[in-house]
Amino acid sequence: MMFVSYASECTLTYATLFAEIIIDHLKKCGVELKNSRFQTDNGSWSAKQPSIFTQTVNSEKGLGYDTIPPGAHTYQADIETVHRIIEDEFFEIETFPSLPVFFNKTTAYVLWFDVARKNSYKGNKTLWGIIHEKDPTISPKIAILPAMSIDEIWRKKLDKPAKKRGGDDIISYPYFLGHS
Repeated sequence: MMFVSYASECTLTYATLFAEIIIDHLKKCGVELKNSRFQTDNGSWSAKQPSIFTQTVNSEKGLGYDTIPPGAHTYQADIETVHRIIEDEFFEIETFPSLPVFFNKTTAYVLWFDVARKNSYKGNKTLWGIIHEKDPTISPKIAILPAMSIDEIWRKKLDKPAKKRGGDDIISYPYFLGHS
């Protein structure tokens, strides 16, 4: 399935938030995550210790995380194919007079891509058809994850009221010394 989000910048925080959203969505749709993997290229961040993204994915029982070997572009062939297809079939054709129109059209395209578009490189099957064939217990709602603004989701997460713990207020916004 294709799940998409957009953000004003490429950050580890945003990637982790989107991974959390995808994991939650898959679980709600009945996807058994045991023996499943998240796979990425070598990313735009590097760490000596496992990143929060890696920790988040690996914290799900049975779910693992791998990066592809450097230069092994064929490991991401499906992703690169989808990028090319969405560019050719959607972004080169559509116009977006506003952000709400952008997100509505993108959501509609992704839904069509996942449940109706037959893919020649996948035996003329739809992505939903392939998933349903492998596991008929997975809910068709798996295809209904709207395109989203990770910036907006992050802002809403920060705007949640502060939690009280042991009588102390825990601030919801990051605090930097000398700034309020």
